[in-house]
Amino acid sequence: GSRVELCVPARPPGARARAGGGESSAPMAVALVVRGGLSASVLCELSAERSQLVGELKASLAPAVGALARDQRLLLGGRQLQDHEVLGDIAEHGAAELALVRIDPARGKLLEDVRGRRKQLENLDACARSDREVVQLALERDGSSLAYASEDLRRDRELVLIAVRGDGMALRHAADELRSDLEVAKAAVRRSAMALQHVRGPPRADRSLVLSAVRVRGDALAFAAEEPRTDAEIVLAAVHQEGLALEHASASLRADREIVLAAVQRRGAALQFAAPACTGDREVVRVALENSCGSALKYASEELRRDREMVLLAVRGDGLMLEHVPDAMKHDREVVLAAVKESGQALAHASEQLRRDRSVVMAAVAEHGPALRHACGPPAADRGLLLTAVRQQGALLALAPAPLRRDKTLVLAAVKEDGNALEHAAESLRGDRDVVLEALRRTPMALQYASLAVRADVAVVLAAVRKRGWALRHAAPEAQRDREVVMAAVYQCGSCALEYAAPELQRDAEVQRAAFQADKELRRGCCLTASDLDPTAGRRP
Repeated sequence: GSRVELCVPARPPGARARAGGGESSAPMAVALVVRGGLSASVLCELSAERSQLVGELKASLAPAVGALARDQRLLLGGRQLQDHEVLGDIAEHGAAELALVRIDPARGKLLEDVRGRRKQLENLDACARSDREVVQLALERDGSSLAYASEDLRRDRELVLIAVRGDGMALRHAADELRSDLEVAKAAVRRSAMALQHVRGPPRADRSLVLSAVRVRGDALAFAAEEPRTDAEIVLAAVHQEGLALEHASASLRADREIVLAAVQRRGAALQFAAPACTGDREVVRVALENSCGSALKYASEELRRDREMVLLAVRGDGLMLEHVPDAMKHDREVVLAAVKESGQALAHASEQLRRDRSVVMAAVAEHGPALRHACGPPAADRGLLLTAVRQQGALLALAPAPLRRDKTLVLAAVKEDGNALEHAAESLRGDRDVVLEALRRTPMALQYASLAVRADVAVVLAAVRKRGWALRHAAPEAQRDREVVMAAVYQCGSCALEYAAPELQRDAEVQRAAFQADKELRRGCCLTASDLDPTAGRRP
């Protein structure tokens, strides 16, 4: 072949090399001879700046050798040079002879696509998944791609190291012999502590490996061998990071007061894994209660679960822990009051005697209105308690006895919170214009619970249909024949309301035009919402 003299363009003065080298005020050249990889004939001779990269050399060679940079492989002494290598580093004495091999352009395109993430290993054929260069490129970009490499390449130590350094959990896809390789295991765990679960054999007992894992994820202790679980330093590091890791410590260390204290300081619920000697330790249990909002009480010894001080500490953190205390404590007024002040629902677990105590029930209802359901005797029908409850949840009016459902103040409070509470009001108040209007202000569809006389009141019906045209379905026939009412309804929800108008108004040209125009506006999204299309919207379950 003919010789081609080629000089690789030097960098601008002061430019820094991308890899290796530093700054130089004058280029320092290296002399290179490029021979054909098969023929050994000289393809070209050239000089280049020492700081140039192999990848840049390939780009400069492309016109001379008739091969794109991606399709070139440059070898020095049988070793393939990487694009990021610096020419000055490979030409030790200022000169070097390189061999150039051209690869199949189709393969070059594939490699370029994998390098640019335009193709993923999982979508390639078996041949590509068995190609070491293709797989290496894929792994350098996504370690989890190891799952799609051929079985032989999943046994390749160098490739597996590349994979786990990018994604520690990729270790699961490596061959078994590499999952038991300490260096590979350390690389994986360094990247992802939970990769310890995919380690096999002796490395699971390696002290430094397990320690590095549990310092990041305490629960990784679950995947260690037995020996590290008996190591106080390892277990202490684990519970400092995740208290519940105490579960995986050896029996002797679960009885170690220092370790158990560290665990419950991190997470009070870790008390469930402590040995009996610690679940009966007052200080340990106190710390556990403070760090579990009281819920750790159920893991304490029976003696401490009967301890009034411990019980008070628990229910002040979580009132529902009242369910787990001895029956005697459920009769203790101070304990029950503390519980219901934290969670009104705890009233369900109090003794019947205290569920009849007005002040206890009031404390519960003030915290959680529906707690009134658990009251016994007179408090269940107490006007003051009911008023407190319905202000939180109007539907609780259903719990009121018949006489109180006639109490206008009580009913008004209920419908202000939930218009549908009108359903539970006495008939006389369902016909009270003020009460109904208040309910409609909150819930237009509550019109269905008003008396027939009120549903015939044009002003009342207008108040409903202007907010929800669907409410026309619940109006009395007189209101459904009223032009103003029907027009207001169709303006609000279009032809959906028209079907509830009186027949003569359904045929009325002006009403039909209004409905048509409203439909157009609704389709444009001016007013339409999902609740507009749901006639039951606004109802509480």
